[in-house]
Amino acid sequence: MSIEVKVPVLPESVSDATIATWHKKAGDSVRRDENLLDLETDKVVLEVPSPVDGVIKELKFKAGDTVTSAQVIAIIDRLRHDEGQAGEQMDVMALKSHHFASYSRSQSREATGKARRTG
Repeated sequence: MSIEVKVPVLPESVSDATIATWHKKAGDSVRRDENLLDLETDKVVLEVPSPVDGVIKELKFKAGDTVTSAQVIAIIDRLRHDEGQAGEQMDVMALKSHHFASYSRSQSREATGKARRTG
């Protein structure tokens, strides 16, 4: 599935930004939150992170080009995480199961302690 990477919403007083540097090129693998490029305005330099794990399919602009808010600047082919998600779901279930078992044991100890004190 392809994901569009867009220019972040720029502040009201800023009408456009310039692509200062691409840190990745088409065909490169990227991880979620990895910096893809730097956008420069007259007030600030913004880092634009990858929204997903994937492979860069296309860069719509080159360094030095001017872009505006919400403009599509790159396309990323999202990696399939079917197996990873199943593993994560199992890990969450195991964690819940462990938490429940720990809670049950502590409740059992409390009940046993009360029974000993009253008996």
